Amino acid sequence: MFVPQKILTTRIQIVLTLIFFCVHNAAILQAKDVPDLLQPIDNLMRSYSLLAGSGNAHATAEYLDAFVPAPQSDMEGIYTTLEDLNVVEFGPDHLQVALNRISPEYFGYLPALALRNAITTSTIFLENYHTRRSNCTYCNNCPHNTSCKQKYSSISAQGIIESGQYKNHTCINQSACNEYSYKSSGGAAIIDLWQSHSTLCSIGIGGFHNSQRYGYCKKPNHLNSGHIELYTRYQPCAFFIDGLLDIGFSKSSTNRSIIFADIDRIATSKQKGSSMALHVQCGYDSVHDHYSIVPLGRLSYYYTHQCRFRECSASSLDLDVQGFGRHTLRSQLGAQFNGCFDIHRALFMPQVHIAWAHTEQPDHQCICANLVALGEKEFSIQDASLKHNNSCITDIDMAVQFSCIKLFAHYTLEVGSPYLVNTLRLGLAYIF
Repeated sequence: MFVPQKILTTRIQIVLTLIFFCVHNAAILQAKDVPDLLQPIDNLMRSYSLLAGSGNAHATAEYLDAFVPAPQSDMEGIYTTLEDLNVVEFGPDHLQVALNRISPEYFGYLPALALRNAITTSTIFLENYHTRRSNCTYCNNCPHNTSCKQKYSSISAQGIIESGQYKNHTCINQSACNEYSYKSSGGAAIIDLWQSHSTLCSIGIGGFHNSQRYGYCKKPNHLNSGHIELYTRYQPCAFFIDGLLDIGFSKSSTNRSIIFADIDRIATSKQKGSSMALHVQCGYDSVHDHYSIVPLGRLSYYYTHQCRFRECSASSLDLDVQGFGRHTLRSQLGAQFNGCFDIHRALFMPQVHIAWAHTEQPDHQCICANLVALGEKEFSIQDASLKHNNSCITDIDMAVQFSCIKLFAHYTLEVGSPYLVNTLRLGLAYIF
């Protein structure tokens, strides 16, 4: 039977159309059975905010949700890796850790370390004069103390070693704010400028080199700080009041490890910072024959500031971090025992100081930044470091004075709920 060519062509077209329709429908049905994890990120990208929880991880997720990375870019690879973590089967922790490590939360340690240096420096100055003044008063009857009578001026220098460990139990496991340790070394020098019967004015300098490391990081961070101190005391009788102004500056180099899934990078940066602290201390100097008991109260305000900086060497994960600051209020209440004992041509002067300290910081202290690869649009996270805590401080000082020369060793232990700090100071003073 002869079939016209036109009819044959039409039948072939119908058959081909049916075959294409069946194949297309089968592909659609099969695609519905494939998990979202296996679909190309360009075609379907789920919001990270759903599994990011709250806090800084959620803020970072919302920031990333607002962008679509350029095809074949390094940032697209980052998004693809996050997409692999963005599944319920993995649980929220993996995604939250990744988002926290992308965020600038890591840099909360900078003002925290500058604050510790300022606390150590101010403690040296506020304790220095009082110990010397009390020792001179109740050692006046000692036969070897002629150089100290009615004279309290001195020049002193000391070396400092400090170490600390910090753990934030409110952070998820191995996030950027979870745990770090640091070691510091430095020195301080003090000279009395002017004194009268009831007033003293002094000036001093101090400096520290700090090495800090997070638990998961490969390389340590370094911070150098310097301080200038102005001190005054007014003591018309047994009651006294001290005032101290501390101006500081710092330079630091940071290695921010960004490790999650198959991502392993280190973003490097250099920062500059400054600090200012005001202290008021008062007490009552109850002097006896060979010892004194002194109740002390201290109120301190600290402000630390970090200038703007930009990271490099981590490709699309480099951050441009805006300048940020931190306000801290610290109160301290305690008592100090000073002793003086004559030991064969010298004076032995032990000191024990026990105090309770409370540190308070505002809840809303933010760090703003943007990923350089995503343009200038910024996102803000909360500084996840210490907000408030109570701690117990124990100071033990041992000094030996030969005529006008005094040698001393001082150990401080501060124990708080999230941290532990040890400080050792060795020094020499000349009294004139």
